[in-house]
Amino acid sequence: MQSTERFEKVDIDRLVPYARNARTHSKEQILQLRSSLREFGFVNPVIVDKDLNIIAGHGRVLAAKAEELTEVPCVFVEHLTDAQKRAYILADNRLALNAGWDEELLALEFGELKDLGFDVAYQQPNYFFKLNVPDGRVEEACRFAKEHGMGMEMEWDERLMSDTQNFARRLDGYLNGFEQTGVWKDAAVAHYMAGHGLIALSKSDVPEIVDLYRRLCSAIAERQKRTRF
Repeated sequence: MQSTERFEKVDIDRLVPYARNARTHSKEQILQLRSSLREFGFVNPVIVDKDLNIIAGHGRVLAAKAEELTEVPCVFVEHLTDAQKRAYILADNRLALNAGWDEELLALEFGELKDLGFDVAYQQPNYFFKLNVPDGRVEEACRFAKEHGMGMEMEWDERLMSDTQNFARRLDGYLNGFEQTGVWKDAAVAHYMAGHGLIALSKSDVPEIVDLYRRLCSAIAERQKRTRF
């Protein structure tokens, strides 16, 4: 079995993205990757071939450029044929999607991280960004988070205004889930609002958006009267 043997830092501008990379990286994910880089550093090297073509790590490179890094750690894979490199690019992306989580162990890890100084662990069900996520996911995530002493993160972006038919019900789902499970009353809550966020929401004259804006602001205001996190 062959393995990689060469590792070095490379000028980020010399790296060549794979033009037919089928894996997409939303701006939301890039923001998450940027946060990871700030917290942990660049600990997962980019995989490249001898000509500095990226085989794995396109998203990390985009995040690193956004953070204005000039060099990134790279592992050189020099034993693969062109066909193997193309197959690996797909396999590397696809195999990660086949993994799951042991939710009990996940909760245990979060609990111990809190003991080590990470004050709050948040559940984020990606309910807004992925329209194929079932409607019951928010309530399910809320109950799991509360059971294990975790907070909840609510996420949404400007698509709420540009595609109200599809995305208004996603924010509505968050509001309903938080209300029905009592998250607003006694759990830590984080808000991820990409684009113009709450300001853009406040300027809408679409009745459905106006209602969501008022519900969200009312929930936040009432929460501030009762709790401090």
